[in-house]
Amino acid sequence: MNDTNETVPERMGYGEAARFLGIATGTLYLWVFQKKIPHLRFGPRLVRFSRTELEAWMRARRVPCNADARNSSAS
Repeated sequence: MNDTNETVPERMGYGEAARFLGIATGTLYLWVFQKKIPHLRFGPRLVRFSRTELEAWMRARRVPCNADARNSSAS
């Protein structure tokens, strides 16, 4: 995730969203087609992504490492 959210717009096109996620644009096209990633569709070809929704989507898919699991069970 990008730490400088002030420079990342709230609504993004494919190129900006792919850079924000750190993935190839082709991968993003595929995920939209497969409905694997949140997006807004304004027509057959106009797709936008919400930075807030992408951040939440990434947080929901975070896989904790072993150190995280040990720290949460020690509490």
